[in-house]
Amino acid sequence: MQVFLLILILTLLPVFTSVFFLIVGNGLLTTLVPLRAAIEHFSAPQIGLIGASYFAGMLAGTWLAPLIVRRIGHVRAFAAYAALVAIAAISFALTDQLWLWMVLRAANGFALGGLYGIVESWIIARAGPTQRGRGLGLYNIIHFSGSALGQQFLRFYDPRGFQLFSLAAISLLTALLPLAL
Repeated sequence: MQVFLLILILTLLPVFTSVFFLIVGNGLLTTLVPLRAAIEHFSAPQIGLIGASYFAGMLAGTWLAPLIVRRIGHVRAFAAYAALVAIAAISFALTDQLWLWMVLRAANGFALGGLYGIVESWIIARAGPTQRGRGLGLYNIIHFSGSALGQQFLRFYDPRGFQLFSLAAISLLTALLPLAL
Protein backbone atom coordinates (compact mmCIF):
# COMPACT_ATOMS: atom_id res chain seq x y z
CA MET A 1 0.00 0.00 0.00
CA GLN A 2 2.83 2.43 0.85
CA VAL A 3 4.48 1.70 -2.51
CA PHE A 4 1.32 2.73 -4.35
CA LEU A 5 1.18 5.98 -2.37
CA LEU A 6 4.82 6.74 -3.19
CA ILE A 7 4.20 6.05 -6.88
CA LEU A 8 1.14 8.32 -6.76
CA ILE A 9 3.14 11.14 -5.18
CA LEU A 10 5.96 10.82 -7.71
CA THR A 11 3.51 10.66 -10.62
CA LEU A 12 1.70 13.79 -9.44
CA LEU A 13 4.73 15.68 -8.11
CA PRO A 14 4.79 18.27 -10.95
CA VAL A 15 1.05 18.89 -10.49
CA PHE A 16 1.36 19.13 -6.69
CA THR A 17 4.35 21.48 -6.98
CA SER A 18 2.48 23.72 -9.39
CA VAL A 19 -0.58 23.73 -7.13
CA PHE A 20 1.56 24.72 -4.17
CA PHE A 21 3.05 27.77 -5.91
CA LEU A 22 -0.30 28.67 -7.42
CA ILE A 23 -2.03 28.65 -4.06
CA VAL A 24 0.81 30.48 -2.28
CA GLY A 25 0.24 33.36 -4.72
CA ASN A 26 -3.53 33.17 -4.50
CA GLY A 27 -3.43 32.83 -0.71
CA LEU A 28 -1.44 36.05 -0.55
CA LEU A 29 -3.88 37.80 -2.90
CA THR A 30 -6.91 36.59 -0.96
CA THR A 31 -5.76 38.54 2.08
CA LEU A 32 -3.88 41.34 0.34
CA VAL A 33 -6.66 42.54 -1.97
CA PRO A 34 -9.21 43.47 0.74
CA LEU A 35 -6.44 44.81 2.99
CA ARG A 36 -5.10 47.04 0.24
CA ALA A 37 -8.65 48.03 -0.75
CA ALA A 38 -9.19 49.34 2.79
CA ILE A 39 -5.88 51.23 2.58
CA GLU A 40 -7.09 52.73 -0.72
CA HIS A 41 -10.21 53.94 1.18
CA PHE A 42 -12.75 51.71 -0.52
CA SER A 43 -15.89 51.40 1.59
CA ALA A 44 -16.97 48.09 3.14
CA PRO A 45 -19.70 47.58 0.46
CA GLN A 46 -17.14 48.29 -2.27
CA ILE A 47 -14.72 45.76 -0.77
CA GLY A 48 -17.62 43.31 -0.71
CA LEU A 49 -18.25 43.94 -4.42
CA ILE A 50 -14.59 43.27 -5.14
CA GLY A 51 -14.84 39.99 -3.22
CA ALA A 52 -18.08 39.02 -4.95
CA SER A 53 -16.43 39.69 -8.31
CA TYR A 54 -13.94 36.92 -7.56
CA PHE A 55 -16.72 34.38 -7.11
CA ALA A 56 -18.63 35.60 -10.17
CA GLY A 57 -15.43 35.14 -12.16
CA MET A 58 -14.87 31.72 -10.64
CA LEU A 59 -18.37 30.64 -11.63
CA ALA A 60 -17.77 31.78 -15.22
CA GLY A 61 -14.33 30.14 -15.25
CA THR A 62 -15.76 26.86 -14.04
CA TRP A 63 -18.40 26.87 -16.78
CA LEU A 64 -16.00 27.81 -19.58
CA ALA A 65 -12.97 25.74 -18.53
CA PRO A 66 -14.08 22.52 -20.28
CA LEU A 67 -14.52 24.39 -23.57
CA ILE A 68 -11.13 26.08 -23.27
CA VAL A 69 -9.37 22.85 -22.30
CA ARG A 70 -10.96 20.97 -25.21
CA ARG A 71 -9.88 23.71 -27.60
CA ILE A 72 -6.24 24.22 -26.51
CA GLY A 73 -5.39 21.35 -24.16
CA HIS A 74 -4.67 21.03 -20.46
CA VAL A 75 -1.10 22.34 -20.38
CA ARG A 76 -1.72 25.39 -22.58
CA ALA A 77 -4.94 26.20 -20.71
CA PHE A 78 -3.06 25.93 -17.41
CA ALA A 79 -0.37 28.30 -18.75
CA ALA A 80 -2.94 30.80 -20.01
CA TYR A 81 -4.89 30.79 -16.76
CA ALA A 82 -1.73 31.14 -14.65
CA ALA A 83 -0.56 34.04 -16.81
CA LEU A 84 -3.96 35.74 -16.50
CA VAL A 85 -4.00 35.48 -12.71
CA ALA A 86 -0.41 36.81 -12.54
CA ILE A 87 -1.29 39.76 -14.78
CA ALA A 88 -4.26 40.55 -12.53
CA ALA A 89 -2.08 40.30 -9.41
CA ILE A 90 0.40 42.87 -10.68
CA SER A 91 -2.31 45.16 -12.03
CA PHE A 92 -3.93 45.77 -8.63
CA ALA A 93 -0.95 47.88 -7.62
CA LEU A 94 -1.32 50.07 -10.72
CA THR A 95 -4.77 51.52 -10.08
CA ASP A 96 -7.18 52.60 -7.39
CA GLN A 97 -10.33 52.45 -9.54
CA LEU A 98 -13.12 50.32 -8.08
CA TRP A 99 -14.41 49.03 -11.41
CA LEU A 100 -10.89 47.94 -12.43
CA TRP A 101 -10.38 46.14 -9.13
CA MET A 102 -13.67 44.34 -9.71
CA VAL A 103 -12.57 43.32 -13.23
CA LEU A 104 -9.17 42.20 -11.95
CA ARG A 105 -10.69 40.19 -9.12
CA ALA A 106 -13.20 38.62 -11.54
CA ALA A 107 -10.30 37.72 -13.87
CA ASN A 108 -8.52 36.20 -10.87
CA GLY A 109 -11.59 34.11 -10.03
CA PHE A 110 -12.10 33.11 -13.66
CA ALA A 111 -8.53 31.86 -13.94
CA LEU A 112 -8.62 30.05 -10.59
CA GLY A 113 -11.88 28.33 -11.52
CA GLY A 114 -10.23 26.99 -14.66
CA LEU A 115 -7.02 26.07 -12.85
CA TYR A 116 -8.86 24.13 -10.16
CA GLY A 117 -10.75 22.19 -12.81
CA ILE A 118 -7.58 21.34 -14.72
CA VAL A 119 -5.59 20.30 -11.67
CA GLU A 120 -8.35 18.22 -10.14
CA SER A 121 -9.02 16.42 -13.41
CA TRP A 122 -5.29 15.61 -13.71
CA ILE A 123 -5.25 14.19 -10.21
CA ILE A 124 -8.36 12.10 -10.79
CA ALA A 125 -7.04 10.80 -14.13
CA ARG A 126 -3.55 9.99 -12.88
CA ALA A 127 -4.55 8.56 -9.52
CA GLY A 128 -6.96 5.99 -10.89
CA PRO A 129 -10.03 4.72 -9.07
CA THR A 130 -8.19 3.06 -6.18
CA GLN A 131 -5.96 6.03 -5.26
CA ARG A 132 -8.27 9.01 -6.00
CA GLY A 133 -9.09 9.67 -2.37
CA ARG A 134 -5.41 9.74 -1.42
CA GLY A 135 -4.54 11.93 -4.39
CA LEU A 136 -7.27 14.44 -3.61
CA GLY A 137 -6.37 14.30 0.08
CA LEU A 138 -2.75 15.20 -0.70
CA TYR A 139 -4.01 17.93 -3.02
CA ASN A 140 -6.05 19.45 -0.18
CA ILE A 141 -3.11 19.31 2.24
CA ILE A 142 -0.92 21.07 -0.32
CA HIS A 143 -3.70 23.55 -1.11
CA PHE A 144 -4.27 24.61 2.51
CA SER A 145 -0.52 24.67 3.26
CA GLY A 146 0.11 26.93 0.28
CA SER A 147 -2.70 29.26 1.27
CA ALA A 148 -1.40 29.55 4.83
CA LEU A 149 2.15 30.20 3.63
CA GLY A 150 1.06 32.81 1.10
CA GLN A 151 -0.60 34.88 3.80
CA GLN A 152 2.64 34.90 5.81
CA PHE A 153 4.29 37.08 3.16
CA LEU A 154 2.26 39.98 4.54
CA ARG A 155 4.83 40.10 7.36
CA PHE A 156 7.68 41.03 5.01
CA TYR A 157 6.43 44.10 3.16
CA ASP A 158 4.10 47.01 3.66
CA PRO A 159 0.76 46.31 1.89
CA ARG A 160 0.79 49.90 0.57
CA GLY A 161 3.68 49.02 -1.75
CA PHE A 162 4.05 47.06 -4.94
CA GLN A 163 6.19 44.25 -3.50
CA LEU A 164 3.42 41.95 -2.21
CA PHE A 165 1.56 42.05 -5.52
CA SER A 166 4.87 41.25 -7.23
CA LEU A 167 5.51 38.32 -4.87
CA ALA A 168 2.05 36.97 -5.61
CA ALA A 169 2.69 37.23 -9.36
CA ILE A 170 6.11 35.58 -9.01
CA SER A 171 4.57 32.67 -7.13
CA LEU A 172 1.75 32.34 -9.65
CA LEU A 173 4.18 32.31 -12.56
CA THR A 174 6.47 29.85 -10.78
CA ALA A 175 3.52 27.45 -10.87
CA LEU A 176 4.05 27.22 -14.64
CA LEU A 177 7.54 25.76 -14.39
CA PRO A 178 6.92 22.22 -13.04
CA LEU A 179 4.23 21.51 -15.63
CA ALA A 180 5.99 23.22 -18.51
CA LEU A 181 9.20 21.29 -17.86
